[in-house]
Amino acid sequence: MKKVAIYRNQLFKLSETFIVNQALAIKDFDVEFMGREAVNPVPSTSLRVSTSSTGHVSKIYQALTMSPRALLRTTKENPPDIVHAHFSVDGLYALRYAKKLGIPLFTTLHGYDVTTSRNNLLLSKSPSWVNYALFQKQLKHGGQLFLCVSDYIRQKAIEAKYPESKTLTHRIGIDTDVFRAIHNNKTERIILHVGRLVEKKGTEILIDAISMIKHRLNGYQLHIIGDGPLRNFLDAKIRILGLSEHIKILGELPHHCVIDKLKGSSIVVVPSVQAKSGDCEGLPTIIMEAAAFSLPVIGTYHSGIPEAIIDEKTGYLVKERDVVSLAHRIAHLIESESLQATLGAAGRKLMETEFNLKTQTARLEKMYEAFL
Repeated sequence: MKKVAIYRNQLFKLSETFIVNQALAIKDFDVEFMGREAVNPVPSTSLRVSTSSTGHVSKIYQALTMSPRALLRTTKENPPDIVHAHFSVDGLYALRYAKKLGIPLFTTLHGYDVTTSRNNLLLSKSPSWVNYALFQKQLKHGGQLFLCVSDYIRQKAIEAKYPESKTLTHRIGIDTDVFRAIHNNKTERIILHVGRLVEKKGTEILIDAISMIKHRLNGYQLHIIGDGPLRNFLDAKIRILGLSEHIKILGELPHHCVIDKLKGSSIVVVPSVQAKSGDCEGLPTIIMEAAAFSLPVIGTYHSGIPEAIIDEKTGYLVKERDVVSLAHRIAHLIESESLQATLGAAGRKLMETEFNLKTQTARLEKMYEAFL
């Protein structure tokens, strides 16, 4: 059986379960994860993993030089037939490995990697981001195929001078057999928001919206799952606005805990915005997970989000940073559990037809085969 290497510099981040889920859905190829280091435990005993870092010094050396030598040594006895990197920054590192082996490189583009400005990449102080800012032309020329998680991200990739002939939209999708609503599972009145606490997630805007309708919440609470550089600022904002009884920041949680919380929630809100750096979302996985559980989702007209939420049919869409409209839509859903059920059911149907992980992964495998 042919073998595909799933490449990420830092493997198994808690916010990137979509990478593992896609890999586990691959049926006709052996799969091995490869990268510089695993930053969390391997999420499944069935996964094979090869990392190139043997210590702090080697990790820094590889980050600075993009050298594939350590990974080539690690995989010498059983090299892959194709490499599939996630995020263009990582694709640049995987390119040298793939070139040494003379095998194709696929790269999935997720969002920030084609929307963050070159200046912000250079000022990031991250060796991998700086390398990408300086040498991205190598990836654009040398990569065989660039898979974009939404039509919006494909357009942004083309604007960033990725060859149009090498780019196509390919949604990762969601396993609609695993993510299925359980009747009468709502144990609390929860409005859920999940994401790293950074500007593009729009968390501050959501807090302002809750402040506007705090007297209409009717027992609902906003639970925020995530952590990040804005954590202290957002904690302070909640205290200052007197919202501590209405909003709880739960921090970063393992994916199974996120799913448990999602199952018991009533509404999911994804108020994403374009950050000052230009950073945008691709297509947040939480939208697909929530819709698969038949939950209504409120999102923004941002990046690929309108491709997964049909306004007034599966959920609601509002303009970026429109606090008043966001507050109005949340209040509207709070006041009608029957509307929650109607929108949620339509969202579930959309996931089954357009965002089915098994169907999307089967298409991916056919693309692998075409290049081999």
